[in-house]
Amino acid sequence: MSRRISVEVKSSRGNYSVTVGRGVERRLAAAVRRSAHGGSVFAVFDAILYSLHGTSIERAIRKSGRPLVSTIIPSGEQTKSAETVAQLHDLFLKQQIARHDLILACGGGVTSDVVGYAAATVLRGVRWGTCSTTLLSVVDASIGGKTGINHPRGKNLIGAFWPPEFVVSDLKWLATLDQTQLRNGLGEIVKTAGLAGGRLLGDTIETLAEGQPFVVEDLQGLIEPCIRFKADIVERDERDQGVRQWLNYGHTFGHAVERSLGFSRLVHGEAVILGMLGALELGERLRLPGRTSLKPFKSLVVSLCAQLPRVHLDPDDIMAAMHLDKKRDSRGLQFVLLKRPGEPTITSGVPVGTIRQAVQAMIDSNRGV
Repeated sequence: MSRRISVEVKSSRGNYSVTVGRGVERRLAAAVRRSAHGGSVFAVFDAILYSLHGTSIERAIRKSGRPLVSTIIPSGEQTKSAETVAQLHDLFLKQQIARHDLILACGGGVTSDVVGYAAATVLRGVRWGTCSTTLLSVVDASIGGKTGINHPRGKNLIGAFWPPEFVVSDLKWLATLDQTQLRNGLGEIVKTAGLAGGRLLGDTIETLAEGQPFVVEDLQGLIEPCIRFKADIVERDERDQGVRQWLNYGHTFGHAVERSLGFSRLVHGEAVILGMLGALELGERLRLPGRTSLKPFKSLVVSLCAQLPRVHLDPDDIMAAMHLDKKRDSRGLQFVLLKRPGEPTITSGVPVGTIRQAVQAMIDSNRGV
């Protein structure tokens, strides 16, 4: 990505831009000045991100001329908790945050989820922006205004829709990602490719053909189309009542895998890769039309599953976790499935035995059976 890209996203609270490219960090001061409205900046950093880029991001923020208050939160899914939100609220209120101030989430999807939710709930809503520093955050989590935390009964069960003022990502931040974090983002890229079909799916299959090690420079051509695809979806359905639910493809299985592992061992995008295989297996058992056209996509998902860490997955634990999923209707669990690439459908009322068969097939793939 030699050029800088900027995608405008429309929302009920006003439009915001998602800007990605080299040297974007230098533009952060201008974005802060436009959004802070003369107030202070409360920057919340992921711990790993801060160790790598915190000083340079703080330097860029200070060039805005706005007072800066920085804090660091732990990395990892366990941070998406009510305790973290309470700690952030305490900090904001102790520092006498006001509605003309700006909260800045600096990190990946976990950081934007929890910090965005804290921003949505303190003083009944304070403006916020995102420095997206992971591939997953850039192509998915930072777009659309979904914020939230986990609950002991399940993932993302508490949250709010609170669109940011801006999203920025400098490629130098992405260049320091390890293979786990690149796979994390690839889970959402491959999901988007399956939902979009066509050229994006073809480009994704070609780009990932050689497998690991993945290099962020090789993935840059997939970033912009993924951003544009999600921007189009969330503009059509901001509140997740219709087509936005398609973005849950692979997530009913994936979230259950995450919870069964105690939100450890696999990161979110890796669980989504397994979850897409579970969805493909379920679609085959339900004999959805167009299954043969999914063979190239399934081959891509299977190849990525083979590159995941081997973990012990218990079908009983996964089934129990799945039944706590928030994606359900009067007929039971809802599954986003693919009839063919680019043609998702939402299905419910699936027999438990059929779901369990798909779960077992997904587990067998992770074991290399």
